[in-house]
Amino acid sequence: MRCMRTLLQLGLCAVPMLSPLLASATPKQIDEAVPTLAFADFYKRPIGPRGLEPSARLLASADSRVELSGFVARGAEPGLAILAPVPVVLGDEDEGLADDLPAAVAYLHWTTPDVAAAIAACVGAMRVVGRLELGRRPEADGRSSFVRLLADHVKCAR
Repeated sequence: MRCMRTLLQLGLCAVPMLSPLLASATPKQIDEAVPTLAFADFYKRPIGPRGLEPSARLLASADSRVELSGFVARGAEPGLAILAPVPVVLGDEDEGLADDLPAAVAYLHWTTPDVAAAIAACVGAMRVVGRLELGRRPEADGRSSFVRLLADHVKCAR
């Protein structure tokens, strides 16, 4: 009983300390004028008999500046960055077609070497602002991309 009371007191002391942490964990937009696009907005749900179909929101965002938050897939070829909604580690060259990439990913291309360095330096979640490009295009890793973000600004979540 005494142990339970001590644990309860510790828990009550920790709650006020958590509120600033939770507030800082909520991402704020890099630029208020740039709309935020979520990976959940990429494709229509539920997935129908025709497979993945781009959502109206994704199509409306084409060729405009958007902010996208996610994780860079680790293990991608140098000079290549894939932004995913969850942390992903890509396989070696012998299992490239068996990667666990989610359906909704965006290939990142950058406008300057500074942006490339910022992407490489971020460990964990990041927010990226840039011009959204849509349409099938072959990438340097042999895959085809449908969503690309021409990044001009990167901010690490940490």
